[in-house]
Amino acid sequence: MSQSEQLERLARRINWLDRWRRPISIVLAAIATPLLFWWGTGWVPWNAAGVHLTLVVIMTGAVVWYAIESVLGFWIALWETNYSQLTRPPGLPLAKLLRRRK
Repeated sequence: MSQSEQLERLARRINWLDRWRRPISIVLAAIATPLLFWWGTGWVPWNAAGVHLTLVVIMTGAVVWYAIESVLGFWIALWETNYSQLTRPPGLPLAKLLRRRK
C-alpha cells in the first residue's frame, strides 16, 4: 500500500469516526449501562427503592456515555495528529509563541 493510499484511508477513517462518534457512543452506553448495572447489583438489597435505582442507572449511563465519548475523541485526536505529521513538510518549523510588547 502506497503512502497516498494510507493517507486517504486514514482521512476516511477520521471523517467516518468524527461523523458517527456521538451515535456510536450513545448506542454503546445504552447497551453497556444496563449490563454493568445488572452485573453490579449484587450489593443492592432487594427492598431498595425503585426510584433511587432508576436514578442510579441514569447517572451511570451518563458517566459511561461520557467515558466512551472521551475515548472516541482521543482516538480521533491520535489519528488527526498522525495524519498531520504524515502530510506536513519535514522542513516546516514549529510554532513559537511571541509575547506582545507593552
